[in-house]
Amino acid sequence: MTKTSEILPIKKKVGRPAKNLNGKTVRQIVLDEARKLVSQHGTDSLSFDRLSKETGIAKGTILYQFKRKEDLLLALLQAHASELEAKFKTVEKKIEVLGN
Repeated sequence: MTKTSEILPIKKKVGRPAKNLNGKTVRQIVLDEARKLVSQHGTDSLSFDRLSKETGIAKGTILYQFKRKEDLLLALLQAHASELEAKFKTVEKKIEVLGN
């Protein structure tokens, strides 16, 4: 019996290799820049064109991660909520230690 891998060629990934992003994912770089832009100029100034220009990441790559501006804003809110939750947990632990 012949194995499938012996019959079919192994597919290679298509596209260019990823650039060195200093250990961050494309998604995280876009979210970081979006957070900065929103905090400085508000949500009306946020656009995929501007994010592409500021990050150097192709607009199509950004759109692959976030289909609509609303998706990007929701991801920003979720990331912020997660950070706040982590900070609250740290404070709770410190309070518990002080209480004992």
